[in-house]
Amino acid sequence: MPEIPRRRVAVVGATGVAGQQFLVALASHPWFEVTALAASPLSAGKTYREAITEASGQLRWSCEESLPEQFADRGRERRGARARRALCVAGSGGVDLVRVPLRG
Repeated sequence: MPEIPRRRVAVVGATGVAGQQFLVALASHPWFEVTALAASPLSAGKTYREAITEASGQLRWSCEESLPEQFADRGRERRGARARRALCVAGSGGVDLVRVPLRG
């Protein structure tokens, strides 16, 4: 049986509860590859781990599962790895969530 190519996707609103749940679900999904993370302007210039870490050093992680390591130090999408679809738009930041990449 031939292997089905994985779809490249972005998670928009990645630092919120819904975005975190998408990351857990997609971490080892056979059909999708997360190639980009985006969040509110508060997360600009940060890695994903930095973006979800409070000033006290506590991780703001809302899932029972651990933070998938493949996303922890990730931020801005890799050149040439653009996603064709966004799977999650979450949060109260409105439209400005779409264009604010995290540092990678």
